Amino acid sequence: MYDFDAFLAHDLIGATVFDARSVRELPNHEFYRKWVGLTNSQSNANRSFRGFLKLSVTVLGPNDVQQAHDLDAEYQKELVEEVGYGVDGMVKPNFTMKTTYLVIFVWEAEDLNIMEANLFSNTRIEAYVRVNFCGSQAITSVVCVRGRARLAPEFNEELWLPVTEPTETRRISVGLWNYSSHTRDRPIAHLYFDLDDIERSSKYISGSFLGGGLLEQNNYMGPRPRWYNLYGAPIRIQGKRGALQNRYGNEASTYRGRLLLSMELLARPPNEQRHKSMAHRRPFHFKPNTRLTSASAKYHLRALVVMGSEIPQFRSPAIGNCTKMRLVISIGNHTLTYAWEPNKRGVVMWNMLLTLKAIKLPVLVEEIPDVCLYLVRGPPKILTVCFSRIAAARLLREQFRAGPCWELLKPEPSRASQLGGAALKTNPGAVLLKLGFGLSEDALDPDFSWPEEELLRKAKDRVPFCLRVFIYQAKELPASDQTSLLDPYVKVRFCGKKEKTRVHAMTTAPLFYETLEFHEMLPLDVRFGPDIVVQVWDRDVFSSNTPRALLRFPLTKCHVLASEGSKIPSPSWENLTSIGAEPISSQILMSAALIRKRDLSERLGRSECIIPQMRQAWVEITCVGVRQLKAHRLRAPQEPCVRIDVPAPNDRGNCFRTQPSSVPSGRNANFLERKVMAIDMPENPLYAPNLDLRVYDARVGISAGLHKRLLGASSIDLSSKLPWNSEAFVAPQTELFSGSDVWQQEKERNEESHLRTQSELLGSGLSQWTIKYPGDAGLQFRERLDSNHEDDYDEFECDVEHLELERHSPDALSSMPGDSGTGAFDPMILSGLPMIHEDVIFREKQIQFAEKFPLDEDITPFPEMINASSTSTEYSTLLGSQASYKLSELPISFPSQWAAAEYIEGREWWTKQGGRELENHLKTKPFETYKLFRGKFHPNASKSTLRCVGVFKGILRVLETNPSCEKEPFFPLQILSSAIYTVRLYIIRGSNLQQQELTLY
Repeated sequence: MYDFDAFLAHDLIGATVFDARSVRELPNHEFYRKWVGLTNSQSNANRSFRGFLKLSVTVLGPNDVQQAHDLDAEYQKELVEEVGYGVDGMVKPNFTMKTTYLVIFVWEAEDLNIMEANLFSNTRIEAYVRVNFCGSQAITSVVCVRGRARLAPEFNEELWLPVTEPTETRRISVGLWNYSSHTRDRPIAHLYFDLDDIERSSKYISGSFLGGGLLEQNNYMGPRPRWYNLYGAPIRIQGKRGALQNRYGNEASTYRGRLLLSMELLARPPNEQRHKSMAHRRPFHFKPNTRLTSASAKYHLRALVVMGSEIPQFRSPAIGNCTKMRLVISIGNHTLTYAWEPNKRGVVMWNMLLTLKAIKLPVLVEEIPDVCLYLVRGPPKILTVCFSRIAAARLLREQFRAGPCWELLKPEPSRASQLGGAALKTNPGAVLLKLGFGLSEDALDPDFSWPEEELLRKAKDRVPFCLRVFIYQAKELPASDQTSLLDPYVKVRFCGKKEKTRVHAMTTAPLFYETLEFHEMLPLDVRFGPDIVVQVWDRDVFSSNTPRALLRFPLTKCHVLASEGSKIPSPSWENLTSIGAEPISSQILMSAALIRKRDLSERLGRSECIIPQMRQAWVEITCVGVRQLKAHRLRAPQEPCVRIDVPAPNDRGNCFRTQPSSVPSGRNANFLERKVMAIDMPENPLYAPNLDLRVYDARVGISAGLHKRLLGASSIDLSSKLPWNSEAFVAPQTELFSGSDVWQQEKERNEESHLRTQSELLGSGLSQWTIKYPGDAGLQFRERLDSNHEDDYDEFECDVEHLELERHSPDALSSMPGDSGTGAFDPMILSGLPMIHEDVIFREKQIQFAEKFPLDEDITPFPEMINASSTSTEYSTLLGSQASYKLSELPISFPSQWAAAEYIEGREWWTKQGGRELENHLKTKPFETYKLFRGKFHPNASKSTLRCVGVFKGILRVLETNPSCEKEPFFPLQILSSAIYTVRLYIIRGSNLQQQELTLY
């Protein structure tokens, strides 16, 4: 907040700082209507609040929804709750202020690399540490160190940052920078800390402790210093290319050194520091001896690198072929460098075992740097193209007993494909290696020894095998275009070769049932064999095909068959990832088997068909309609129709399309159609297909084009619809509304203890009952309570089924008085009145219309009006013998509560709860709802356009017998047919209306 100045710079009154991450983690992702204190970190005056500000801050991430608020209600609530008025009558915040000091001791740095090397300056680094917190910034002195590697500047300074609490920010940023006199300062790496994790000290510290004498070297009483490892972009990568890695080290690729820090929060600073309210620095003369810092120990690092798979290929015009590749493994500044090997169709064979012996590292696990793998492309242009980081703690737990495993690589973000690196959106491959890391004395133990010759023999000795990959089906594949669909096919890569299935059109749940074969030389120990890389691709007609999902299937999961005639292994659902190895919800049903061959050229018989055993079934689809369809390309839906495909192997599926409908509107169209299809279904529910549902706009014209627009699509799993699936079958209309009031009440009842015995429940008339009227379609209702015990329960726990069915039972209908048509008044008041003047005019117009256009006798052109020949005398005397009257002539005060009206009787429980949808109060779902999606999927939610664009409502059933033979349909669609209703709206009074024109009235 600033003080405006017309001629000079605006003066800062005060400021407050928020962490975006902390705000997003709050309920509803918002800091809503709360008081904050304003402080001025640029002033050397006291650190008290310069004022208070009530504000709201909202931080929304991908798929977050902003909370809607009732401002008027919240204002009234705040006036009641807030206390403490000032002299000016304004409400002031009620919290206590205190000032503490964040003290960061910056000792030294190690293992830094040179930042400047040119003809005019020697190799050196000019390092300093910058700390930012809550709008304050403190910087150490610049320390210049010359050398070529492993530079170690010593700072020996303490940074003081006053903190006025309470504060809304928690993150402390500590950055190591390189000073430059002629260009911008360059960041080396950054560390982040949480204020709540800093040790708080309430002890009083005298000024001599933090002074500068010689005796203080042995009197350091602060927190124990600790080494923090720094990670950033590769050396000499600066600017925008390395900005993200230098700012956020968690995703960085390169070890940049380490920094020795200690920090604490002081509640009682020394006297000479209390008058300083701005961030500043002070030198100290402590030395980081063995008593203060953690000890070090000697470690061994062993690495057997076997091979690389799916390695990116780089062609060089200078050599006319693919460049060679090598692997570099490092921990801190210690490295293992492997030989250059050729890249043959993405496969690189190393088969080398190297060891780092007696390297000196800290004893504390959290201070040991990560083990980094670097894939380097060969001459003439040597660049690091891929990397991977492995936590040292994981290797220490396994010590030297871990088996071979595949380590996935990541593309180097600072070197895109245009700069000689790997494309960021492609699969960078993986490396098969066996890593061992531990103390040197453990490495010399015979129990942890590695038989080098035996390991290399297992990796090199190979025999012929036939690999068969059985691809059955996939589901929930990521959409590749704006239609939320794709044309998928599966491509399998193994040992540099590839095979693929045929393409399936416009689906996210294809049925493949194909077998792909590979004949390769593989090691007998399959742990040293390559992974099977399964990729799902989308075929594009006018552009190149794009990969959408990835699975690395380890060779150890393959079944080794005794012969080619052995039984095919059972498949399983495997989780797919994005091409960048990010988790997604897609799955693929597959299995794989290995068959030993006498010779690589030996031919095997054709694999048997993998289509499962099928049985005849019938699929009944009741299409009720679609709800809340969203516009497509700024065009609202006009006449939507639904296409439903039930796939089956060998293209033996079936499909049907509903008639276009715009009733009552294009966004909420009702179809009211029922379709029965005979189709083959698998006996085993594991192979159950997914039903594809697509909604089109059937309007064809100049504005819409000659093709039907796809409005939304959905894929429905039929495994829970199969009646022979005893484990997961869900019968129609038996599911509870998740999140509804009844569902919540059921959950609460199951959790609470039984306060009444079973006999008491039976005595109170509690029973479960089912009533079938023409409109209930066989719904199951909750327990009915006897009227004598209704007071024992909450008045809002009554069910809508009971209340409505009791009102529409034959006894209730016969005893119910005639509908007067007004509904807003007591029927006794209106029983003796003549006809309303407005109704007389309306009736005369209807009679004239009927005479001009004669209708059938059975059709009434207008509803019956109020009977004017009633027996009441009170209002007849008031109005005399006139044939009609106006509403303004009646001495009726319109009620503010309408609960006494006949139309509202029995529904008080609904109106008191806000009048929400009645369907949410049912125990069972009368219809099934399936969300419709449109858009393109992206692993990064902020870039994904896939979203819900509507809902399909209907009932899906899979039956073992033909439902056409049933005497009555499962759901009678005639109860949903449209009817004519008369709706009257009484506008009584308006208030607080705002003028729209500049007039005198």
